[in-house]
Amino acid sequence: MDPITEAIWNDDLKEIQKLISSGEDINKRSEFSGQTPIYLALQKNKKEIVRYLVENGANLNIIDNNGLTPLMIAVDSESHDMVEFLLSYGANVDAVNEYGETCLHKVIDQNSKISYILLSYGANPFLKDIDNKLPLDYATNGRTVSFLERYSNKFRDYSPALFFDFVNEYKNIAMELGNKFMIDVNKLKEISPIIKGAFGDIWKGTYNGNVVAIKKFLKEMRGLNLEIFYREVALLIKCKHPNIVETIGFHLFKKEDPIKNIYPTCIVLEYFKTGSLSERIKKLLKKNLRLKKETIISYAIDIAEGMKYLHNMGVIHRDLKSGNILITNENHLKIIDFGLSRFKPGVTNITTEMSIGVGTFNWMAPEILRGESDYTPKVDVYSYGLVLWQMVFREIPYKKLLLHKGREEFRSKVGFGKTSLRIPKRSYLPDEFINLMARCWDYNPNNRPEFSEICEILKEIKNKK
Repeated sequence: MDPITEAIWNDDLKEIQKLISSGEDINKRSEFSGQTPIYLALQKNKKEIVRYLVENGANLNIIDNNGLTPLMIAVDSESHDMVEFLLSYGANVDAVNEYGETCLHKVIDQNSKISYILLSYGANPFLKDIDNKLPLDYATNGRTVSFLERYSNKFRDYSPALFFDFVNEYKNIAMELGNKFMIDVNKLKEISPIIKGAFGDIWKGTYNGNVVAIKKFLKEMRGLNLEIFYREVALLIKCKHPNIVETIGFHLFKKEDPIKNIYPTCIVLEYFKTGSLSERIKKLLKKNLRLKKETIISYAIDIAEGMKYLHNMGVIHRDLKSGNILITNENHLKIIDFGLSRFKPGVTNITTEMSIGVGTFNWMAPEILRGESDYTPKVDVYSYGLVLWQMVFREIPYKKLLLHKGREEFRSKVGFGKTSLRIPKRSYLPDEFINLMARCWDYNPNNRPEFSEICEILKEIKNKK
């Protein structure tokens, strides 16, 4: 038994830390099983040890002698938080065992929560095992049926082919509005990459001679990823406001296969060389400068006006943060990235069950961190309050807590109101602004203001001399 494995058996984290610091191989395989230390830590459900191993270079996509990956061990252990933790650090959600089964094959009929986590991280529902079966071919029991009903009201007879259908509501919205937005891809030219994203890269380019931003998708989309594309297109095309990024068009490559009948290639958006609010704050911090009081209030109004419009349209953004806010050439703000946005229940025929755990951790509202699915547009107000805080303090909200304590501790503290952001005792901003900011991130969603009220308060602050 290698020293790290022995220390895991003894539940001795300090010894593990000492061994790894001294150069002991964190990915040393057992001659008998082919497993590395992280397998044992997952089997024994030693979460703190798993976290330490992962953060110090444990290979999450290694395969043991039985064809199992660490993620498969976590799934078999029905450890929801460990499954999500491993996926967040890059574990391959579609790895297959010796029977050709993915994690989704194994769990779809047993654990709806883990199934949802796997799907949320892009699990491919069309991969077949060696018996030529899809994951949904195993969906037979009552719990699975209940999960599918919650997941999408498009599942009627639970046929695998209908897995594709749950995107159709968004697809119809996009296509109904989108004919005039279909671009001629031959007129589109890429210039240089701007940023890599979860569902594709963003490039600077030109269309018809005009400089544009190109959100380029790198692979064929299926299941949840395809829904995300149609959702973003539907929302972008539908939303027209000075504080919402303008959509120029999108492009689809059509196929004959009824299940994989389209391949979205890109969305084309207006381009701003000034970058995001997050980038602006970082640059100011490096120079030890701050945003001016007038600029913060002006920016706050721009974001609030854009969010008020979205909420009036029945849209919940669900990933509002400084990195998703662009600065225009005229120094105004525009909200971007609607891949995780959702119509409020009742606005369309789409299932009214809201997705669990979506967004970016640092800006995520407590009710989402707790895994609630009946949250309201007030989750955006919470995130907005944290954007205001970041403009004042020039820090990423809760950065140190998430960095040093990890996601589980973060979820426990922020999700259950055990900690909150500090409020400045003395500030160059008016007390009314500081009070509004704190109201926005209130633990109780009912205490958070609507964006219409936020706009009124901010305009009053701006007009005061």
